[in-house]
Amino acid sequence: MEWDRFTQALPHLEDLSLARSFTVLGVQVKCIQLHVFCDASSSGCGACGYVRVMYDDCVKCSLTIGKSRVAPLKGVTVPRLELTAAVLAAKLGTMVCRELDYELSLVVYWTDATVVLRYLNNTTSRFQTFVANRLELLHSLTSVRQ
Repeated sequence: MEWDRFTQALPHLEDLSLARSFTVLGVQVKCIQLHVFCDASSSGCGACGYVRVMYDDCVKCSLTIGKSRVAPLKGVTVPRLELTAAVLAAKLGTMVCRELDYELSLVVYWTDATVVLRYLNNTTSRFQTFVANRLELLHSLTSVRQ
């Protein structure tokens, strides 16, 4: 009897919605920032985003979103995986900016891959199709100063 009620209620779970607040109610917010980190290795790549809320007397950081991908079985170089991680970060950052109800004062993307940073700042070279397509996507979703 109880099991039947439980199984009949399962389809209604898709209607469940929980609001998630990143700010403390009743406390004056100075600014809200989004920081998105990405990294890759020979095993895969990933990105995560944190909302950073600054108050008069403290700072609160909250994990907003994270996503990872396993590297393909065929050999892909780590620089290409780093570029893929940067694209993943740009897509996550764009999606979070679109979905958040907060006015963000700053969006920053973080990577430890100098190859990605050099690709982004290089406007004179022509790149292979894989690199060129990802750079075009990165330039359309973000600005180099981010």
